[in-house]
Amino acid sequence: MKMKMKELRSMLYAGAVVVLVAGCAKQPAPPAPGPPAATMQPWKLDFGPTDAKVVVECFYPTEGHEWVQELNNKILKKHPAEVRIEYINWQRDEGLRMLEEKKLEPCGQYLVNGRVVVKKSQALGNWTDDDLLIAVDKAVKEAYGVKTSQAASNIVVHVPCGLAGPYGELRDGFVKENPTVKLKAQIANTLVLCDRIEKGENADVFLCMGSLWSCSLSKPRSDW
Repeated sequence: MKMKMKELRSMLYAGAVVVLVAGCAKQPAPPAPGPPAATMQPWKLDFGPTDAKVVVECFYPTEGHEWVQELNNKILKKHPAEVRIEYINWQRDEGLRMLEEKKLEPCGQYLVNGRVVVKKSQALGNWTDDDLLIAVDKAVKEAYGVKTSQAASNIVVHVPCGLAGPYGELRDGFVKENPTVKLKAQIANTLVLCDRIEKGENADVFLCMGSLWSCSLSKPRSDW
């Protein structure tokens, strides 16, 4: 009888283990990982505003050419509102056709408004980062007249106290059109401002009243 009880307990224990194992096996398996992302990038990537007057085209593979995007980022940071960049991957059929239409060699090249950027010496038909940045700066100046980068900056204005009222109106209009530029006003009477300038303090803008104060401020006042 004792042997039968032991055998029964053993059978019940084994059955419990089987039930537990079977129960675990019925739990839903975690989802299998999806297919790996495609390594081939789109044949053309656009960066910057669509209405930019300066268009930079770069013909390079996208894979393994991180330095190209780093260089593009430098251009966009310097000219965020004036330059559009078209990154063409000539390792794709569409990009290669575009490269051939422009009669370019499949070794990589930059064009700025349709003009090829090459090193000044033309040695090996190569160019440097500075060559490209200078070419873009030149194109921006040609297209916009002056560099119009929207990077935040500060402008110091010397304001004679008699012009504080009109200056306020000028400031409000300027800030509305140039929200990234901060104006810092130094308001004082004209003689105090002239003393500051004679002592080396400078400003980007000096408001004046009449032709008397538009003379060269580098001269001592005794020569006025």
